[in-house]
Amino acid sequence: AVRQALTKDPQKIFNYIQLTPVRKEGIVGYAVKPGADRSLFDASGFKEGDIAIALNQQDFTDPRAMIALMRQLPSMDSIQLTVLRKGARHDISIALR
Repeated sequence: AVRQALTKDPQKIFNYIQLTPVRKEGIVGYAVKPGADRSLFDASGFKEGDIAIALNQQDFTDPRAMIALMRQLPSMDSIQLTVLRKGARHDISIALR
């Protein structure tokens, strides 16, 4: 059901995953939290406390890069979020189709 919803509208990913800015002298990343439906959050391997720092290897703190990626989201088959977890980097892939 999650994959079908994302295939029809990839922007619905935000029903499953919420991103909140984390600031230390500017934005350093985005806290990743489960959305209203936490199934994708759990299935993808996210953990409470993860901080997303890159999306498809683009710096999450660069607003122009993020705007461009959000425009491309409907045509993407998958995304890769790089998160910091207890000081270590982890790549998490999410299939959108």
